[in-house]
Amino acid sequence: MVTRISGLASGMDIDSMVKQMLSVDRIKVDKVSQSKQKLEWKQQLYNDLNKEMANFLINARKNLGLSKNTSTGITINTGLSSIGWHKTATSSDDTKVTATVLGTNSFSGTHSLEVKSLAEGVTATSTGAIGNIDKNAATEGLGYSGTFKINGKEVTVETKDTLSTLAKKINSSGAGVKASYDSTLDRFFLQTDAVGASAELKIESDSSGIIADLKLGVQSTDQTSVTLDASKVYSTEGKISATGTVTSGAIRGSQSYGPGYSGEIKIGGASVILAKSDSMAEIVQKINNAGANVKASYDYSTGNFSLENTSGVDVDIEGSTAYGSFLSTMGGVDGKLTIGAATTKTESILNPTGLGYSGTINIGGKDIVLKEQYNMEDIVDLINVESGTTKVTASYDYVTGKLSFNNSSGGDISISGDVPSGGDISLKNILGIDLVDALPDNIANGTTVYSATTNPAGLGHSGEIQINGKLPKITIESTDSLDDIIGKINGVDGITANVTAGVVSITTDTNGIGLNFTGTNIGGAAFINSLGLTVESASVAGTLSANGSTYTGVDGQVEYNGIATSVTSNNFTFNGVNFTAKDVTEAGKPVTVTVATDTQVAMDKIKDFVEEYNKIVEKMGSVIGEKANRNYQPLTEEQKEVMTEKEVELWEERAKKGLLSRDETINRTLSSLRGSLYDKLKNATGTFSHISEMGITTEKYTSGSVGGKLAIDEEKLRAALNSDADSVLEMLFKDGEASDVTSSGTTKEDPRGIFTRISDNLIDGMKNIIDRSGTGDSADLFRNVKSNMLIDFITGNNMSKQGSISMLDKDMLDMSKQIDSLNTWLFNRENAYYARFTAMEKAMQQASAQSGWLMQQTGGN
Repeated sequence: MVTRISGLASGMDIDSMVKQMLSVDRIKVDKVSQSKQKLEWKQQLYNDLNKEMANFLINARKNLGLSKNTSTGITINTGLSSIGWHKTATSSDDTKVTATVLGTNSFSGTHSLEVKSLAEGVTATSTGAIGNIDKNAATEGLGYSGTFKINGKEVTVETKDTLSTLAKKINSSGAGVKASYDSTLDRFFLQTDAVGASAELKIESDSSGIIADLKLGVQSTDQTSVTLDASKVYSTEGKISATGTVTSGAIRGSQSYGPGYSGEIKIGGASVILAKSDSMAEIVQKINNAGANVKASYDYSTGNFSLENTSGVDVDIEGSTAYGSFLSTMGGVDGKLTIGAATTKTESILNPTGLGYSGTINIGGKDIVLKEQYNMEDIVDLINVESGTTKVTASYDYVTGKLSFNNSSGGDISISGDVPSGGDISLKNILGIDLVDALPDNIANGTTVYSATTNPAGLGHSGEIQINGKLPKITIESTDSLDDIIGKINGVDGITANVTAGVVSITTDTNGIGLNFTGTNIGGAAFINSLGLTVESASVAGTLSANGSTYTGVDGQVEYNGIATSVTSNNFTFNGVNFTAKDVTEAGKPVTVTVATDTQVAMDKIKDFVEEYNKIVEKMGSVIGEKANRNYQPLTEEQKEVMTEKEVELWEERAKKGLLSRDETINRTLSSLRGSLYDKLKNATGTFSHISEMGITTEKYTSGSVGGKLAIDEEKLRAALNSDADSVLEMLFKDGEASDVTSSGTTKEDPRGIFTRISDNLIDGMKNIIDRSGTGDSADLFRNVKSNMLIDFITGNNMSKQGSISMLDKDMLDMSKQIDSLNTWLFNRENAYYARFTAMEKAMQQASAQSGWLMQQTGGN
């Protein structure tokens, strides 16, 4: 440490002299500091521009209906299929049905919808006042303790809980059930969030005892499931009543239809997205392409689906599927399935290539020939080809596996047919029809195919059947009469069968237990089919069971444009129109929904987008067109000390101008925006394939203009919307990939709509700016633009080759190190100067002391 003596002996201002001596050297530090300040300002300008581009895209998507917020607050970018503002859907009775338009696949005109029944969830309500709970439920603890599970989610009951806090615990459990307590009625309520047959309410393992005391009763639920012929649910009789619809049970789906699973599963962490329309072959391919060391295969002859773990370690499969649970089918529990190392998991997913039905059926006098290799799609097509004659149309729901026939003739229609060779199961058996010589031509409602009176000697069936998997199996002999077989069925524990007036009924003795019939061979299955059973939903009244019984909701039944179908929700989409069923309509009087183009709304949306786009183009152009004033450099600290705060502010405002003048990154982004606007739309399905055809062009270039801004010919755009609004939206908003752009001579064809091109080009520009300047405080904002936008930057696949370090950050870090080094050098030079002056001061002090001593020796003369 240098001792500094500042002019005590010499009387000189040493500090000022050292400062002046260092001033030339300090210029080096000031220059580097000024350069670093310019980079900081440049970084801020980049980040401000990037935020403006990000907000433009986010706001544009929101205003155009191209994004939506999830219940958790996450923004998801959607596409053309989610746009509905270009058309209106007007209902003739919005107390029964309301509708909105989704995407460009909606048909303008009139749609009819008859709501026969609403889809319902499961409701449980206290059947009486909860008077046996002694304490005041609103303010005091109930005194119960323990746990119970609701839809697999555990709820803990504490002694301090009130009925209100109990309801809150259920609501926050994730069980998909809404609970509430009304103190005025003194009743507790449970309601499933979901509706339709997939909605479930299951309470089990109640160690607290509170469920029983809530006196909950279940209403409007279907708790009985009946499966006949090993895989089919029978819910029809042999005759279709006038203007009615009959629906079969679950028929094994064809290869083209698939089992109807949809949703995401993860296999060893690898994502597999299942679509409702996926065939078994497509499901196998998706799993095998996931790279999870799990091999999938499917045997169409047996219906067995296998997952083979080839990894050498256990592999977890988890997730959920919306239409039927893939994991549950494969034996998973609570959304998770584990396959042990080097093992194979196999379960039955019935979905053969051909259904195996063969023979001839007659519908309304028209013969229809079936072959074994036909799948359901083939059969539906065969029946509908003849619908002009028969007045009977068929449809198949691959989600539920149900085949429906619709009779629009105005009279009863009979279905008949022959018995296929080899005793195989024919399509008429699906409908509960098994015709033999003794069968009358028409089957009246309420009768069965066989009875003790029509065939007392013996029904001719042989084989085995099993009911609800119970042993022993029932052996049927060909000589058994109906009474003989009924007697054998009554020998099965918990099952009661009887015949009244020739009608067979089979019931379970325990409420909530379904009927599952399995025919072990053709003979056994043929008997089950011959019964012509009608399955009815069981409305379970009384106290809700907490012993694990599952209560399910019911699907809604509607008729859209004359086609009857079931819906799993009261919100459903047909032909691009989203319907909301609010109430049942009067029989035979459907609600009409008229879809028409809303030209003015579409005009306003497009004009607003163009206006905001032009603003961002203008902003980018002004940034790179701004000239720098080199007379204004960043101020040093010393310069700031002699200026007022306002003077510093004005100076720095001028010094920041032009820092991004002619910036290569911004210029390249503008060039990409301009260049892609005039490419033709590849594979356009509508009238328009170029923006100029619908009245949108770029502004003519003038001196000083940016170029690339859009201009609208309103008259031409309005005419385009009136003639083909869907094509206008396709031209503007169609999704696609830049990698699919093709060129032929001077013509480019781009599969993306104009907005998608603009969005992709801006995102590319933003990513380049992030590489140069970083994310600032806007990382979350950029992720809302595109979720994986920052992956390359974070992982180091950027210009600096350092994760999360931009080029400017790297340069500024280097400058900071240089400034530190220069300051150290300055400090050392300053110490050297002070050391010399200190030595001089000491010498002068010594000389002064010697002079004084000499004067004393000479007497001061």
